[in-house]
Amino acid sequence: MERLELYKSLHERELDKKVGEVEETSLAVGIATALGTAIFILGTNFEFNTTSFVRYSFSGLVGLSTLTFIGAIIYLARFYSNNRTYLDLPAVKEIDDYLNEYYTCYIKLGVSEQEAKALTKEEEDLFLKELYIEMTDSNVASNNFRRALLIRAKQYTFTAFSLVFLALVPYLMNFFEKAKPIYNIQIVRDSTIADNKNDTMAKQQKPRAGDGTQGDTGRTQADRNTTTGDQKPGFPVRPKPRKYKEDDLKYKKK
Repeated sequence: MERLELYKSLHERELDKKVGEVEETSLAVGIATALGTAIFILGTNFEFNTTSFVRYSFSGLVGLSTLTFIGAIIYLARFYSNNRTYLDLPAVKEIDDYLNEYYTCYIKLGVSEQEAKALTKEEEDLFLKELYIEMTDSNVASNNFRRALLIRAKQYTFTAFSLVFLALVPYLMNFFEKAKPIYNIQIVRDSTIADNKNDTMAKQQKPRAGDGTQGDTGRTQADRNTTTGDQKPGFPVRPKPRKYKEDDLKYKKK
């Protein structure tokens, strides 16, 4: 009886493992779904028009994470679609009918009722012991196979998660690079500065008397003679008042 109770407890433990593995797989599927969403968001929101280091590092990390993510999905699919079967006890009525028929056979053979009950009890213990051994061994093999698939799926999921976490570094570099303000600098020609420059150049030119060229004021000699009524022919031209600003410290009277 003690050995039979041990086989029974081992059988129940393997059935509990099966339920626990299904719950762990549900959690792994949820993590894998979130991981696939993160890979999609990173890939669609990354600007590849950036530096070579950021672009290549991001592409490599996301590419590797995508491959490992696909590997995790494959092992999870194999976990759910494997053809491993589990064994459990037959129906209670089947066991009871078998033992009653076994007892009846001894009675038909002329064995006394007391001896037939003892032989039937011995057969019951042997039958249940062998039944639990067969079920436990089969269920252990099935659980080990499914457990290996689940562990491999978790390994791929963890690797993909680590790669996505590393891919956040170039992604954030690219994000902050896009966030920098862009200044459009437009050079506008200031007409005032240009006019002042022309005035300065014109002031540096000395007038030549007696010809028709332009002097420092942009007027011809004939115009000066015309505006100045008392100017005599052949005499030097009278100097005109010079225009200057109050902050012009370079002004020198000529």
